[in-house]
Amino acid sequence: MMSSYAIEARLQIHDNLNSEEFILRLVTAGAYRWGIVCEIVGKAIERAVGARADALTTDHFIESWTSKTGMNALATPFTHENFETVFRKDKPFQASIGE
Repeated sequence: MMSSYAIEARLQIHDNLNSEEFILRLVTAGAYRWGIVCEIVGKAIERAVGARADALTTDHFIESWTSKTGMNALATPFTHENFETVFRKDKPFQASIGE
């Protein structure tokens, strides 16, 4: 899906976005809800196109997610080392820090 959207927008895909880890981070960012994952991908591509970028990067996904959640860009499923335990699918868009 990400590749199809990027091709349509005439964007390259940065190499690190083709990894299993990134896909797991993306799915975690969408709380395993495919409609939300699609929305995050679409918004990331919009940001890349709006910035006149040549390639879709992790930064576009971070911007997409933080604009949706209002959370700090330093603590996202795309940046946090323990993203799988901090961002749980039963609590979308809430960090579990301190629980």
